[in-house]
Amino acid sequence: MGKRELKNCKFLINLIIACYLMLTSNFLFAQFEISGSVKDSLNRSVDGVNILVFKNDSLKTYTFSNNGFFRISNLSKGTYKLEVSSMVYEKISKVVDLSKDEIVDFKLRDKINVIDEVIIHVERDIEIRGDTIIFKADAFNKKKNAVVEGLLSSIPGITVELDGTLKFQGELITNVKIDNDDLFEGGYSVLTKNLNAEVIDKIEVLQNYSRNPLLKNIRDTQDIALNLTLKEDRKANLFGNVELGYAEPDRYDLNGNLISLLKKSKHYVLTDFNTIGDDVVSDINGILSSKNDDQSFNLGRKESNYTLTTLNTVRPVFDNRFVNFNDSKFANVNSIFNVSDNLKIKTLGILFSDNKAFLSQNITNFITEDSFTLVEDFNTRTKDRLGLGKLSVEWDLSKNERFEYQGSYYKLRSNGLSDVVQNQIDINEDLGSTTTRHNHFIHYTSRLRDSSALVVYAKYINEAKPLEYIVKLYLYGDFFYPENESQTFEQSVSVIDSKMNLKTIQLGYLSNGTHFNYEGYLGYKNRNDAINSNLSFNDGEDVFVANDDFQNDFNLSTNLFYLNNRFRLSIGKVDVFSNINLNYNNLNIRNSETISSYYFLNTSLNLKYQPNKKHELITGFETNGNVTDARNTFNDFVQFNYRTFFRGLDDSSLLRNNVMYLNYRFGNWADKFSANLNLRYTQNKNFISSNSSISLDFNTTEQIVLDDSDNYFIGLNFDRYINFISSNFKLKTSYTQSNYKDIINNFERNVSSTNLNYGFEMRSAFNGKFNFILGTEWTKTAFKINSSKADNTNNKTFLDLDLALFETIDLSIINERYTFGNLPKNKRSYYFTNIEAKYQFKDSNF
Repeated sequence: MGKRELKNCKFLINLIIACYLMLTSNFLFAQFEISGSVKDSLNRSVDGVNILVFKNDSLKTYTFSNNGFFRISNLSKGTYKLEVSSMVYEKISKVVDLSKDEIVDFKLRDKINVIDEVIIHVERDIEIRGDTIIFKADAFNKKKNAVVEGLLSSIPGITVELDGTLKFQGELITNVKIDNDDLFEGGYSVLTKNLNAEVIDKIEVLQNYSRNPLLKNIRDTQDIALNLTLKEDRKANLFGNVELGYAEPDRYDLNGNLISLLKKSKHYVLTDFNTIGDDVVSDINGILSSKNDDQSFNLGRKESNYTLTTLNTVRPVFDNRFVNFNDSKFANVNSIFNVSDNLKIKTLGILFSDNKAFLSQNITNFITEDSFTLVEDFNTRTKDRLGLGKLSVEWDLSKNERFEYQGSYYKLRSNGLSDVVQNQIDINEDLGSTTTRHNHFIHYTSRLRDSSALVVYAKYINEAKPLEYIVKLYLYGDFFYPENESQTFEQSVSVIDSKMNLKTIQLGYLSNGTHFNYEGYLGYKNRNDAINSNLSFNDGEDVFVANDDFQNDFNLSTNLFYLNNRFRLSIGKVDVFSNINLNYNNLNIRNSETISSYYFLNTSLNLKYQPNKKHELITGFETNGNVTDARNTFNDFVQFNYRTFFRGLDDSSLLRNNVMYLNYRFGNWADKFSANLNLRYTQNKNFISSNSSISLDFNTTEQIVLDDSDNYFIGLNFDRYINFISSNFKLKTSYTQSNYKDIINNFERNVSSTNLNYGFEMRSAFNGKFNFILGTEWTKTAFKINSSKADNTNNKTFLDLDLALFETIDLSIINERYTFGNLPKNKRSYYFTNIEAKYQFKDSNF
């Protein structure tokens, strides 16, 4: 890192620390604690009693007694009144002059009232039951006709990412269930983006969630899941809703859901037809796999076939509502059959089609010995057709034994056409592919005792993806020579057939004690990859085949044996986590008869310190190794896009890196102020880079392994609820720096790239007819390549307004402004406004 960059990095760190101290100074100085016990007249501990803390007749905070004790921290100096109340005890209060930590004990007297029989139902907006936090949906649903995703964004502690991923207090939410049934595993955005929020009664945040009920309180988990319970009056035999919107020209949105809840079966139908830019299915494999960190259900999660040839489908950075030109049709049917108390069968079916258009312009300046500028205008159209089916069986063989099976199959047909204007030359691309995938998974669990379990599981995946890629006209000069000098090539044709076959089995043992937890997994994985490619050219009649450097007949067999050990030791308020993973990887490149073997050890040591609910510190160190796969290993060139040919290492290699990190959280979801600090440093002992030859006509890129690269990340977020304007204020900033090397036209480059993001967002929570979201975000990107430097700053500012004009009419106005620093001054700023009105029939089921 240069002196100037180091100075900028130090300035950024000092600025972040200063902001943190200013925003949290009232929490860090002169903070005291009140603790004590709550007992009844017989000196027995009393649980679940409210302890309210008042200052100047204003409620400051509250808590509940737990095992007869309570503790209230982070109180400033002053006079407080503590009031203890309960349904069955007389109210009692004490005044405390707080200038140091105080212990206050309460002895309650029974409340005696002679009254007629009264049944009292008390329902709170927020309720805590052990590891579960329950939110009443109607208390947070401020917008009519909102989908579940919109409702969740208003729940304290829950954030919705741009891709639909959910987080709670910064931690990934792995599952979203309806009435305790999981329909979509990791692909829950299909549900949250389509189901109407008005049918939801409560949102349950399930902390320390276990995907497997027999492993509850055995497996050491930090997973978080959501359970959406439906309103009782909606639990009829059949109910649902439909929404329809239309605008000129040819802009429409039709979506609906239909739900049937019977004693022996449940059925969910979700549909969405739209041309307004909504991506219902962003990752089809997410629907088929889990997001949680349970090693058994993650078996084979990241295993898929490789896509080697693509069209340019990059969009400008505007919101999808303005640049996603789609024609999407989606239909999903889920059914759950309760065959018996011990046997449940789930089925899922999806039909999906989408036509999309992508418009973009790229201007690239190549700084080489013969510098040149490449201007590319892309007009790309894609057409996808998907059919997917999934079957799940959950069978409780006994109280302590469980068997599960999941099987799925999908077929995806993709076609794409692209018209490219490259430096005023017209080029046409045509790409067609068909992907088929079989996936089968079995899982057996035996709970040995209350504190240990044995698990056995296996997975089989078979995926094939043949494709054909045609480029008109011929672009490659005299690099490819025809057999006949009189021939003139008109087009290039690449035919690529890639296949993947995976078989894996794993045995696991889990044990949980009061202060010690262990997970051990012994496993074997066999993966076979085949890549067969052919590059040819034709003049309309004859076909010329490129030389052997552009033909692949590659087959890689990988056999991995591993023993993974995971430990957790609790020492007071400190948890120590450790992983020791032993691996033996054997690779056989069959055509070249090359056999390579690698023994490597992956380890980690992590510490978690949580003195109370407001503070949590996690820090750790990891050393990781992984062996290059078929995507990096195939030996000859494949056509990657219309101007690039790409090939792998022609051999395998073991890549090693070290990671250090620190995460600090102040406050929790219920606090008016919270903050998160994340630091991460990654040092790569060796890494995959590229050796490229770039010219005006085309590029060739070969993968190479180089030594030494690193990456820094600093992230800091603040969240403050402001009472007097009933609004939530969020401040976000992050800094990333990557240092690496590559080779272009035989010239080695030392590259340092930095990315700085900072901005804020304010979201109102009014109870009236008006709410808003206001925010801005700056992104500064900088590159240093040897002695050359370049930087750019972009900005996005937005103001969203929600107006409930009448009982039946809602109005939504979305305003966005984008500024791009690298464009001419008169073309830097772009403004968008989207106005949407909804009408609901009064006193009607529509």
